[in-house]
Parts: sequence; C-alpha cells; structure tokens
Amino acid sequence: MRWFFICLLSCMMLGQLQAGTPVPPAVFDTILTRVYTDLKKEATPALIKVTAHDQLAMRADGSWPDIDYSNTTITTWQPGTHLSRLYNMALVYAQKDEGSLYPSIVAGLRYWYAKDPKSSNWWHNEIRSPQNIGEILIAMRFARKAIPASLEDSLLARMKRGNIFKMTGANKLDIAIHYLYRALLTRNEHLMDTAVQQAFQPVQFTTEEGLQHDYSYLQHGPQLQLSSYGAVFLMGEYRVAKYVRGTPYALNDSALNRLSTYFDNTYLRTIRGRYIDFNVEGRGISRPNILSKQGEQGLLDDARLVDPRRSADWYAAMARTSGLQPVNYEVQASHTHYWRADYTMHIRPAYSFNVRMVSARTRRTESGNKENLYGRYLADGSTNIQVKGDEYYNIMPVWEWDKLPGITAADHKEDVAMDKFWGEPGSTTFAGGVGDSLYGATVYDMNYDGVKARKSWFFFDKEIVCLGAGINSSGSNTILTTLNQCWLNGSVQIDKTKLGAGKQAVFNNPSFVWHNDVGYYFPEGGQLTVGTGEQKGSWYKINNSNSAAEIKGNVFKLWLNNGIAPTNSKYAYVVVPGKQEEIQASKEQVRILANTDTLQAVKHTGLQMLQLAFYKPGTLVDGNVSVSVDQPCVVMLQHIDGKSIAATVADPSQTALAITLTVRTPALGGSIQWNCALPQGVRAGASASFTMENAKGFIADNFSFASSQLKGMLVEAGEYDTLFPRTLDANGKLVCTERRDWTGGFFPGSLWYTYEYTKDASLKEAAVAWTKKLEPLQFFTGHHDLGFLMYCSYGNAFRLTGDSSYARVLVQTAKSLATRYDARPGCIKSWNSFQSWHGTTTYKYPVIIDNMMNLELLFFAAKITGDPRYRDIAIHHAENTLKNQVRDDYSCYHVVCYDTANGGVLARETAQGYADNSAWSRGQSWGIYGFTVCYRETHDAKFLNAARKMADFYLTHKRLPADKVPYWDFNVNQAGYAPGVRSKAKEGQSPEFRDASAAAVTASALLELSTYLGKEGAVYFKAAEDILHSLASAEYRSSPGGNGNFILKHSVGSIPHGFELDTPLIYADYYFIEALARYHALVK
Repeated sequence: MRWFFICLLSCMMLGQLQAGTPVPPAVFDTILTRVYTDLKKEATPALIKVTAHDQLAMRADGSWPDIDYSNTTITTWQPGTHLSRLYNMALVYAQKDEGSLYPSIVAGLRYWYAKDPKSSNWWHNEIRSPQNIGEILIAMRFARKAIPASLEDSLLARMKRGNIFKMTGANKLDIAIHYLYRALLTRNEHLMDTAVQQAFQPVQFTTEEGLQHDYSYLQHGPQLQLSSYGAVFLMGEYRVAKYVRGTPYALNDSALNRLSTYFDNTYLRTIRGRYIDFNVEGRGISRPNILSKQGEQGLLDDARLVDPRRSADWYAAMARTSGLQPVNYEVQASHTHYWRADYTMHIRPAYSFNVRMVSARTRRTESGNKENLYGRYLADGSTNIQVKGDEYYNIMPVWEWDKLPGITAADHKEDVAMDKFWGEPGSTTFAGGVGDSLYGATVYDMNYDGVKARKSWFFFDKEIVCLGAGINSSGSNTILTTLNQCWLNGSVQIDKTKLGAGKQAVFNNPSFVWHNDVGYYFPEGGQLTVGTGEQKGSWYKINNSNSAAEIKGNVFKLWLNNGIAPTNSKYAYVVVPGKQEEIQASKEQVRILANTDTLQAVKHTGLQMLQLAFYKPGTLVDGNVSVSVDQPCVVMLQHIDGKSIAATVADPSQTALAITLTVRTPALGGSIQWNCALPQGVRAGASASFTMENAKGFIADNFSFASSQLKGMLVEAGEYDTLFPRTLDANGKLVCTERRDWTGGFFPGSLWYTYEYTKDASLKEAAVAWTKKLEPLQFFTGHHDLGFLMYCSYGNAFRLTGDSSYARVLVQTAKSLATRYDARPGCIKSWNSFQSWHGTTTYKYPVIIDNMMNLELLFFAAKITGDPRYRDIAIHHAENTLKNQVRDDYSCYHVVCYDTANGGVLARETAQGYADNSAWSRGQSWGIYGFTVCYRETHDAKFLNAARKMADFYLTHKRLPADKVPYWDFNVNQAGYAPGVRSKAKEGQSPEFRDASAAAVTASALLELSTYLGKEGAVYFKAAEDILHSLASAEYRSSPGGNGNFILKHSVGSIPHGFELDTPLIYADYYFIEALARYHALVK
C-alpha cells in the first residue's frame, strides 16, 4: 500500500503524462537527441587526442594492459577506466566518424561483457557501470555504423542492475538515469514511465534520505549532505528535467519549485564566490579541489533552461562562481537554521558564517571507503567563516583536525583517526536554533570524546557572538576552543602587535585579533594562542585514494585555552568580519548578559534585540527587563524597548508541544505571558514567531490588518455584482458564490465589525452596500442558513446603526426560517435532503449541528415582535439537538435524520466529518457557540452545561494540538472510525489538515461563555486568548496583501466532498474578527 502512494505521488510530479496515453515516437526521438547532445559537448580536441592514444594501447582482445580487471577497489576502481575510455571513443566516433575506432569500440564492449568485472563498492556495479554502458550505446546510435544488435541487446540486459524501488535520494536518481537510457534505447514506454517517475520521486519531501521539509538534504541516514549527495541530486534532477522538458514527461511546477528552491536558497547560499562551505561536503571534504565550484556553470545552465523564472538568480550565481563578479554580487542577507540537519547558515553580503552540529537525531560526518579518516570533530560546532571565499580551499591535508574552526576539543599530539564509519549518531538531544530568516541564535549541548560544553552562537548583522559554558573534562589533555584555522593571508594583528609567518605566541586578555578581513574580540578575556606557522600533510593521510605527495603552507590558527580537566570553564568571543573599525562599534553595542551552563544571553542595543539560550526553565533579569520560560528553548526578542515585541521561539530538543514565555518591560506596561505552541511532526524544531504586546496593542494590530485585507478584498470582489467572496481556487484566484450560498453574510459582517472598531467610514459605506445585496433573501425558504446569511450582516447592521429597516428585514427572515420548522421532530429542517455516504439512502429531514447558529435570529425576532413563537421554535430545536445530536461525551453528530411521519430519529451520520461517530471539529465549534447563545437568551442551565462540556471536549481532547487550532476532525485516521464508501475521506489515509475556521468559531464562543461562569470562566477566556494569538501568528495569519486578501490561512471546507482543502475561508475571517471584537469588549 505504501508503494502505491509513492507511485501516485511520483505520477503527480509529471507535468502532462496521463496513464494509458500512448507516447508518440517523436517524444522518444526528442529526448534521445537531447541526451546525446548533452554527451556530445564533451568531445573536445583534447579528448580526441586522448582517444587516439587509448586506441593504440588497446590489446587485440579489447582490453588494456594497464588495467587490472580483477581489481575490486572501493574508490579508484581500475576496471571503471575501461568503460570511460570506450565512452570517449564512442563520442569521438559518433562526431568525427573515425572509422578505425569502430572495431576497437566493439572489441572493448565484447571484452567488458565477457569479463563482467565487479567492484567491492556497489555504486560502481549498480550505478557507474550501467550509466557508462548506456551512454556508450546512445552515442553509438548517432554514429555512422551501429554496433551489432546482438551485442547491444546483451549490454542492455547487463544494464539491469540496481533496485530502483529500494533506493532513496540521489542513489535512486542515479539508477533511474540508466533506466531512462534503457527506455530510450528500447522505446519501452512502461520502462520510460518507471524511469521518469522514479527519477522525479526524490523531488518530494521525505523524512528518510533525501530532500527534507526544511530544504536541507540528508543521505547515508540522517547525515548532512547539502553538497556531495545533494549536488548529485541537483545535477541528476536538472539533467532529467532538461531532457524531458516540454514533453508529457516534464516535471510539474510544484516539484520544479521545490527543486529550484533547494538549489537557489540552500545549495547556492553555501557557496561564497566560487568556494563552498567545507561543512556540507560530507566525507568528500578529504578530496582535492572539492571546495571549488567554478564548474557549476553547466548545472546553472541546466537550471536556467528548466526553470527560467529564476534566471536572475542563476545568472548572478554564474557570475560569482566564474569570478566575473565579486563574491558579494547580488548576495542578500539571510539566516536559516535547518532543524532537520542540525546546520545553521548565516549570510551577509560581506561574509558567510555557518555552523555544523550533530544530535541524536542526526549523524556525524562519515568516514568510509578510506575517505575522511580524521574528521571526527567536524560536527561539533565547526564554523565556516568566509569573506573572500578561499580561506579553506585545499587546506584539509595540513589541518590539525582537533583544532577545526569553532570546536571545543582535547588537544592531541597527533590527529586522532576516526574509529566509527558511515556516520556516527550524535549524543545530545539539545541541538538547534531559532531564526526569522534574517537573524537567529543556535545552541549545541556537546558531549563527545570525554568533553562536555554548552556552545551557542548569536547572529547579528556585523558580528557573531560565540559563547561556551559548562566546559568539563576529566582527561589529561588540554581542552582548547579553536576560533579559526585557515590559510594565512598577510600578517596577524593582536592589539598593537603584528605577527608574520612562522610564529606562535600566547596572549592574555587581548583586546582584539585581526586577520584577513576578520576580527575577533574577547568580552570575558582569556588566554589566547595565535599561530602562523607552516603545516604539512598529504591528501593520502586523510583519504587513502589520493596522492601521498607532501602539501604544506602557512596557516593562521587561533585558540582559547580552557585548561586541563576543566570544571565549568567558559569562553566568549565575537567574530566581526568586514572592517577593523567595526570591532569598536560592535563592542559598544553588544552586551553578554549571561554565559552559564543554564543560560546564555546576548543583547544587541543597536538592533534592540535580545537572544537567549535556556538550557533549563529559568529567568533572565536585566535591569527592569525580565524574560522567563518554562521549558529549555532558544528565544529571540526584537524591538525589546518597544510596545510591540517580535518574539521567535524554538525547541532544540524537538520534544516540547508548547513553551510559556513571560516578558516584562517598561514599554509593555508590565508582564505579558504567552503560551507559544511549537511546530510538530516534520517541523518539530522549527521556529515559531509571534508578536508580544498588551491586549490593546494586539487588538489594534489585528484590526488594522483586517481593515487592510478587507479593503484589498473590496477591490477584487467589487468586480462582481451579486457574488460574494468565499475562498481561493487552486491557482489562488478568488472564488465568489451567489448570495443564496450559506456564506454570503460573512463578508458584509466582517466589514461591520471592522468598521465598529476602526470607525473607518469607507468600511461602513461598503458594509451598507454589501448588506443591501442580501435583502431579497428575507423571503428565501430554500435552506436553513438564513441566520448565517442575514444575522451576520443585517444583525450587525442593526446593532451598530439602530436603523429599523434592518430590523424589519430580520423579522421577515425569521418568518421564512420558521417555515422550515416541523413540530414532529421539533427541529428546523436544514437541507431539503441528504444522501448518506454509505450508499444510496436519501433522507428527507436532515438536521445538522450547524443549525444551532441560526437560532440567534429567531430569539431576536421574538424580542422585536413580542411573538413567542420564534423563541419557542429556537428552544425546541436546541432541546432536541441536545437530546438527539449531542453524545454522552459531549461531542456531537453532524447530521441527524428524522422521520417525517413521526419525528423519530432514522440515522445519525456525518456529511463533512471523517466518520459518523467521529467529532468533526467545526461541528463541535457550532455546538459550543449555539448552546452559549441559547443560555444567553433563556438562562436555562442545561444549555450552559452543554456549552461548557462541549467546550471541555474540545479543549481537553488528546489530539488537540498545542496551539489549540484543531485538525479538521478530532478522530481523523484514528482506529475505530471509518468513513463511508462514497466519502473522499479515506480510512487511515486522509490529510490531517488544521481548520482555522473551527478555531475562530470556538474562540468567539469561549469568550462569551467565559462571562457566564464567574471565576471558573477564566480558563475559557485564557483558552480563547490562546487561540486568538495562535491565529494571529505567522502560521495562520496571511501576509499583508497575500492569500487573496483573506485574513486567515489553513481552513477546511469538506474533506469528504473533496473541496476547500487547506485554504482560506470567509467564515474563518468573520469569526476571527468577531472574536477580536468580543476580546476588545472584555479587556477594555
């Protein structure tokens, strides 16, 4: 079953391909030609010369004397050279028609087939060799003379290696490419479908190996591989996408956007000029020239061809990596913490500063295939600091591997080789970071090789503050914290002292150090060692596949001494890339407020920013400012001296559901406590952002935002006459419905509420006009939704203006609604009929829980007219709903179907919920709201009890997320709940979308409910307040002018009907605004 859904997702990534549709032969010809054209680029004059030499050296049997065909080496596997030479010959033969090459090519292929050499490394057998064979065969298809058909068939059969369905990420893609070659050579449509689907399957997010939800890339288990395997992924995906572009096999837009976002926003940002961060190459860090990305031009060309929408970014990257433009050309400031990968990237036009960590959720940089033999500390907070870009280029052979930039480790006489291979899991659960895409803080609770340290980094514009505390070790080695180890470039300045090459000196409490456009200063002092001496090594030492020739060069090293067997030692240093004069400016603006094993905190006065790393619950007090948390976390507070504080919080342990943050500042007028719900699931560890302000400021901000969005909506909706905004379609286009649709009253109602707060006359004018459009509905009797339609619009109009004409319309509407009441069931009929999801049964008197929302209209009419009939109908409906629709646990059925003859209950089912016996979230909200209104109008305790217990069901349900915004159904995909056979909700396989509309209705209802319960109402008021803050957060509130000018994101219309899935909905906006208005009334 799982495989079926992987195939389904893969098919969805193909742009136009329809199952069962024959593919025209011309499509195969087009793709095959593109593949060959891509290969043909490599037939250079130099290659022709090499090919002639290889032909002369070939034996008569098609082998070469310098190749040991019995060799099984893991990395530099000799037999692989045989296919590489044949590949070159085939290219030259196909282009230059060198007839003498043909027999050599055939002989070489026959020898290979007969010998069938194997490597101990599966990659050569299942990826490299089949790909090479396919490329040779494709080149020969474009030659004057084809190879013998029997030989080609044999080789095609030999290519059938590698299980494409078992592989993940880049490895799956590599195998898919030789599947693609076979499909093109054999014109096999089924194989082509499989090849392309599997090639594009890694372009979806995964929690296994491959592209992660934070746009990092993991391979070989949960191991950071942004380049290395991530680069293979990019090259292969763009390569296949280039081949199939404009054909039925083309990659669709959403998948292409994921691919290009990874390339543009992750991979390319790790490159400074033409040199990449050493942290992202995996074990490839031990390969010569690996950090140089000057050769990215081909990949960027492919990206430009496949995704021209980002051409400006591709051209800028080409200019930087080729050296045609400076390293800062078109570089934008950004900050990203990759919570799935334990990696932080901080980018400014002037520099890059990136940090690599490891946790129990991820793995250390691997050693394998005799590569990266000494990189045991690479994941312990190593920092890549680049200004010019080439600071670390090819330095690895001479590195002291226990003094990597940024790490705290024991100083060994000799580098300690790795003794665990293919990625060792980390030992800490507390590694992570907070960020808002521009600034952030990262924390790492290190415990490795007998050394413990609590390390943190605080990222600003012109400086990075690096703190360490709780440094403990019981060993006999000196513990050092290395600030940098890079190539020496010029002299080093330490205060007034300058050090040239070949020196090493110790300094106590220096003011600053300056080298190669990077400054360092030390707010807490310390013993500092500066080295500029020559260091020697070889590539072979760190990677046995490489040369043993000596490499040497002068290296700049800078470290702080934490002592032998330190106990609670600490360090503090600040890195200032750019200009030397900025060191003093930084000293004047950066304050370290705490650096202990429980709390590390930094304030930047220039940015009005406070960043804190709490290792346990606690409080920071800084004068008249205090910050408290109830869970270990990382916090960033911006505009700390303002009346509105931008707060961002993350949980590095990725286990907490919520964090209670309490902030006290003079500008806030006291303390504000915020229960911050944290991202869960694949987003656990990601940052949550919100605004901390007093209730008055919060309400003002959200009404201001609502006003702006509504005005934007008026512009677009004004194109329609009697159609009313409801939602957006899949393409982001406004969907409007005719006025009889049940949602017609919410837009004018939203205008009225927002006018009430803002006193904006233009909103009142629009509210009047849009309300007037609904006037004909006062005589409508076609369904029950007249309360939604008319009380939300005309009801608010009358409340705010007192205009009796509005009241007359409401009374007539109540008369129309009352015609749908039948005394036998004692309820108002909702729909005219309802067909069960279980078959063809159709019921003639369905009553849905939503109908409780129409009773307020009847209570109003009774008070205005003095006619008790309206009130009686409302009460009878509520009593029978409580009797027949509310369950013993105070959840509710969505639909109760009555017998029109005797009023008895025929069925209890669902229309929009997951299952008949499940708790549909919005239905629960309607019930809370409706029974609260009934208590207000009757003071009957049974209605208050129902409202309260339905609210308790919502608030205490084990599946209610921490932010109190529910899933669309409380029981979706849970055992014991089964959708009907006709429902588009599928058992165990339905999307678990949140429903902001249910949360908004509930918040509004809880605010009123809280006023009827005395002191016990506080819990409901607080819950409503929490929901409002959740909905006002960036997770649910739209960006200004975005989301079609709707206010809230992430609502659900009906999963069973398959429409309005994870989308804005006008009624979510209405009840959010109503809740704000009620909140304002209560806190005034």
